[in-house]
Amino acid sequence: MHARFHGVRRPGWLWLQSRFVLIGLAAAPSLTTDGHTRVAFTGGVRLPGRAALVPIGVSRAGRRVLDRLAVRVGE
Repeated sequence: MHARFHGVRRPGWLWLQSRFVLIGLAAAPSLTTDGHTRVAFTGGVRLPGRAALVPIGVSRAGRRVLDRLAVRVGE
């Protein structure tokens, strides 16, 4: 699937949206001294004509993304 995204990027967070999809991502250093980074994300499907965001597949996709991220950082 292909989509044209428009986004806003600021220090620590990113917001992307297309006609049908919304994606939000944020990262920040942990408040403890363990050197880890906290990562949060959300997303969903926009339904035309409705003021609703439907989180279809977010949980499953989120697990896959976090698993891939953990492999890349060596955890």
